[in-house]
Amino acid sequence: MISSRDIRDRNELSGSSYYMAEAFKEYITEVDILEPLLPSRRTLTHCLNNMDILVRALSQKVLQCFWSLRGKEYYWERTLAMSQAYARRLKRELAKKEYDLIVADKGSIVIAHLDTNVPILYFSDATFRLIAGYYPGYKNLCEPTKRQSDLLERMAIEKAAACLYRSEWAARSAIDDYGAEPAKVFVTSLGPNIDKQFIPSRIDVADRFANGTCRLLLIGLNWHRKGCDTAIEATRILKDEGIDAHLTICGCKKPAGVTIPHYVNWIPSLNKNDSRDMKTLVDLYHNTTFFLMPTRAEAYGIVLIEACAFGIPIIAANTGGVSEIVRHEKTGLLIDDIENPNAYAASIRHLCSNKQLYRQYAEEARAFHEGQANWRCWAEKVKEAIERILSASKHRGDGEAWIRCVDGPLKVITKSTQARR
Repeated sequence: MISSRDIRDRNELSGSSYYMAEAFKEYITEVDILEPLLPSRRTLTHCLNNMDILVRALSQKVLQCFWSLRGKEYYWERTLAMSQAYARRLKRELAKKEYDLIVADKGSIVIAHLDTNVPILYFSDATFRLIAGYYPGYKNLCEPTKRQSDLLERMAIEKAAACLYRSEWAARSAIDDYGAEPAKVFVTSLGPNIDKQFIPSRIDVADRFANGTCRLLLIGLNWHRKGCDTAIEATRILKDEGIDAHLTICGCKKPAGVTIPHYVNWIPSLNKNDSRDMKTLVDLYHNTTFFLMPTRAEAYGIVLIEACAFGIPIIAANTGGVSEIVRHEKTGLLIDDIENPNAYAASIRHLCSNKQLYRQYAEEARAFHEGQANWRCWAEKVKEAIERILSASKHRGDGEAWIRCVDGPLKVITKSTQARR
């Protein structure tokens, strides 16, 4: 497994890469995790070994400052220079040992320029074209970032032997926007990013209406994007209507000037690497009536997967890839008017007044976790992709680069064919 970030850190990339590595070890095969490519917060030796990357990063951050002065967003890591530096470093590492597969989670920048005959599994929750103009930080991009990010995405998709996405929403973009061959594109739900021993059994999922309190939970990193303001207002509306509603916001940094009402419990951050913080997170899920997610932009939403594991009905914005976890009127309710707090309050009020329907949604959420959104099912889908790759590689001859799986017979693409392309 390769990444510019630290895969062993449960806090990086929402913990997905860490738990992905654990699932590989448990269900598929042994895994080597290469050292993170970015030398920040590392030892002096690590910095020296990655000096080329460090120098490139500093030069790109100078450009970031330049574009910032012009009122534009420049993503220093989404550049050809950084991708090439990563590739050089990885090539040295890969030469030390023979590998069967390379796994890159959200690694388009890392693999785009990687010259290797080892098949690459590329995992992601979105393509650049889906994110550009959609996520708040990607609405005012400078032209170099747009151009290079789009090119790196295309190169990564072409380079990968298989592309595995969290949602049909993202997979469709890979095919339609970047020309990915449908036969090498897979869709598989992830499992919850919580240690296995903390996931409750079905019988341990308690009746969340036991004391009559409506406990709402919102977990995320970005206050505005996750819709914390909308969630607070929806909670106020419920309280004004006489419903004993309380909201917990966890993980979001509060903007300056925002006052937290008495009916909101704000937990700035939790460290999943700390066993006490992990236990706090698990307790939050255990004591929650509804998972509330009025997000303004969302590629997938790992926290939604976690909520399903605890059998919590979800009230969420109908945007991005959310609808592939929150099945409307099954695992929860989707809100089309995503910034309207009254819409969220009305949905919560509706389920609070119908305990039988609430329990039905809770059971459906848990069933979704057991039947699809868990790491065992994820591993089965990944093994299917691996078997197709390895089967194809057996037919590769001298002078042949990659074998692309297409509908019908396998098609061998030779180096000369690639040159013509």
